[in-house]
Amino acid sequence: MMNVISTRNALRNVISTLAVSAMLLPAVTLADSEHGHSNMKEQGHMMKQDHMKSQGMREVMGTGRINKVMAEKHMVNIVHEPIAEMEWPKMRMNFKTAEGVNLNDLKPGQEVTFKLQVNKDNSYVIKQIDVK
Repeated sequence: MMNVISTRNALRNVISTLAVSAMLLPAVTLADSEHGHSNMKEQGHMMKQDHMKSQGMREVMGTGRINKVMAEKHMVNIVHEPIAEMEWPKMRMNFKTAEGVNLNDLKPGQEVTFKLQVNKDNSYVIKQIDVK
């Protein structure tokens, strides 16, 4: 008789624990999913960076001033500040831009930041350009 009572008490404890856990689960899941979504974005970015590295590509940031926009050629001329990653001093250069880069709103004299995609052979293209 004693074993039946202790088994029933043990079962009640397990059921109580499960009930309390079930009440807490939605709050924990919501918090975890919001955090998880952020982690998924970071993991996606990291995977993209890893893929680029495995292909010999990297991204390099630069800043400068627009001299000339040649939208029909997908090019822009910029006097850029030194870019240490490329071992470039401050200089004036023509840059090719990726197809998706909108040059229509750029004007000579504008200060910009830009992101270069640099390939393993050190060829480069502006993949993003923003007016400061």
